[in-house]
Amino acid sequence: GYLRVVNNVVSDQVMVETRDLVSIRVDLSYRVNFEGATEAERLRWFDVENYVQVLTDHCRSRLRRAAKNYGITDFYANVIDIIRDTLLGEASSETSGGRTGLKFNENGMKVTDVEILDVRIDDSEVARLLGDAQSKALEGAIHLSIAEENASRERRLQELARQTAEE
Repeated sequence: GYLRVVNNVVSDQVMVETRDLVSIRVDLSYRVNFEGATEAERLRWFDVENYVQVLTDHCRSRLRRAAKNYGITDFYANVIDIIRDTLLGEASSETSGGRTGLKFNENGMKVTDVEILDVRIDDSEVARLLGDAQSKALEGAIHLSIAEENASRERRLQELARQTAEE
């Protein structure tokens, strides 16, 4: 059989549920390579009849389990990092900020990257509430930033006035 061994792209849609029982639909795209240095390792590539099914079943299971550890606000705010950490391993200094990837020993398959294409909360009321909360948080952060800039400018003006008085 024919098998493309590098840069396969597999798309999937996963339904996960957060700790607080909010359903989220995530559209993903996996980049998959097949690795094998020896002939025996390369023969394993064909040990699994439908590698896409094995890949998506395993990743869905991992993501569903991970989502249960988060409340909706936390999950939604950090969804990209949570998904990438769950599937590819956490970025580490040993791999110079890279991730180890997800290996499948049964067929030499390795997920080298995952792209999060879309994240949608199924319940429109929950989505609206979360949007409102994010808007309020952003508004608060902007007000805080402006207040800090004003305070900094005021300190600088007082400093300059003091220097001028001393001269």
